[in-house]
Amino acid sequence: MNLLTSLLCLLFLGIFSQPAVAREMRAVSHIFWDAAGDALVIESDGRLNSQASQLENPARYVIDLPGTRMSKAYLGLPGVRRHGVNRVRVGHVNASTVRVVFDLQRAIHPRVETTPRRLLIYLDDIPRAPVLSLPGAQGVIEGIRLQGGTFLVAMSRRRPYWSHVWPLSDDRTRLTLVFPQTILAPGVFGTVMVQSNGVERIIASQRGPDARVEFDCNGTPEFEIAPQENGWLLVGGKTPNAADDSTAQSSSPSPDIVSPSSRTAPLTLRQAGEDWILTLNAIGDAHYTLKPSGEDRLYLDVSGARLTMPRDSVYIDNGLIARVRSIPNGTNKTRLTIDFDQPIKFRGRKMTKSGAYELTLRRSGKSRVTLDPGHGGTDTGTKGRAGTQEKDITLAVASRLAQNLEKSGISVQMTRMRDLEILLRPRVEMANRNQSNVFISIHANSFPNNSNVNGIETYYFNDASYPLARSIHQSLVKSLKRPDRGVRKNNFYVVNHTKMPAALVEIGYLSNPEEEALLKDPTYQEKAAQAIYEGVQQYMNTQPAIH
Repeated sequence: MNLLTSLLCLLFLGIFSQPAVAREMRAVSHIFWDAAGDALVIESDGRLNSQASQLENPARYVIDLPGTRMSKAYLGLPGVRRHGVNRVRVGHVNASTVRVVFDLQRAIHPRVETTPRRLLIYLDDIPRAPVLSLPGAQGVIEGIRLQGGTFLVAMSRRRPYWSHVWPLSDDRTRLTLVFPQTILAPGVFGTVMVQSNGVERIIASQRGPDARVEFDCNGTPEFEIAPQENGWLLVGGKTPNAADDSTAQSSSPSPDIVSPSSRTAPLTLRQAGEDWILTLNAIGDAHYTLKPSGEDRLYLDVSGARLTMPRDSVYIDNGLIARVRSIPNGTNKTRLTIDFDQPIKFRGRKMTKSGAYELTLRRSGKSRVTLDPGHGGTDTGTKGRAGTQEKDITLAVASRLAQNLEKSGISVQMTRMRDLEILLRPRVEMANRNQSNVFISIHANSFPNNSNVNGIETYYFNDASYPLARSIHQSLVKSLKRPDRGVRKNNFYVVNHTKMPAALVEIGYLSNPEEEALLKDPTYQEKAAQAIYEGVQQYMNTQPAIH
């Protein structure tokens, strides 16, 4: 009886195991390079298992993903040439395994992290080799210690540093401390997983004459960085808020971002949206005088206090700031020269509580708008009963809108200017590369089951995008005199992944005969374009100015 039962169980498993495997198959939807996180990202609809191997002659790094297939919505892979990688190829080994192949210039040391819907591949995670001796070195980092919830960067002789905070993703950041003319003791090198006090890992590396200690954090770093006899202590807790009470040269509020303590590092840098915020800290009650020199240089004179810069020139090269030079000018007087890679706008303010000086910087030039006419090419979008295609309506309205915006001095980028199929990711990447101030995707709606449904709908995803969506929506409803179907939150790809305020507008229903007739009318198209234009202008007029 026991033998018979066992055979029946095996038969049952043989019959029903295949459908179970099919149900667990994961779909790989996106593979892309995350420049901020410095990793290749593989996205899917569930947690992925991976099997990695290094091959020689030719040099390759291979990752197999068992139990996966490429999604029909897969958007393709942009070129990747960094960290010793020539190119990346993606394909199927068999019906249930996706393979990612890195063709290499040299051996690499990758690290793979798994999240519920992502596989992150850090291609070269080993810090550069130790520097055992360095002419002119003025300090040695002897260790990084976790002490009761605090972190100590232990040094033979405490050296000044400068810091910056980089966004790695929507919920992760990297705090980097740079110690010029400092070397790391050989045993300090490498990556240590921490998972304590909001820190995921610590990375210690040597970059020429500079030692770097980087803290990958969940959320925004909230540390006080305090000097010790034997180094620097990072203590968890709230730090001075950028919205601190201040005597400002501009009444515009500073972004509400918590940063590493501005009372310790002479120079800190952080990014807030499209702005870069440079914070300078003098020892004593400093007086700051800001003097522009052309469009690509600023002078900041500091008097009445010492500004202990780590060296005469700090090279930043973040695409906006080239370098900061420090030139002493008598007792307790310093002139900082800030050179830029391109014309900039700026705003300066002295913080009354900390005495620090905060300089907000932004790329200059015209306001930039990316217009996204929905669909195109073989992707026709929805279709009305009279044969009107959504792709034609969206392009017609976007083209008219572009003319209106350009006449007012706004720089316009179109994701397509003719009947061409463009996938979603390239549309977003165009806007992000352009560093547009605003992204607008234009669509026409459909409700095939009820031709009576009509009206205007507008969508957004991030809270920062709501004012834009509301302004455009109100202008459309008022001008077109169509039913108001509301401003709604939705994670449509183009409004979710753009880095600037973004709105997706549905300017009518092609499934409704009355609105189909209106939407294909050139006069109505011009009216819709003008309404969107007025909504954009109204939104831009509410944004704080930066000189």
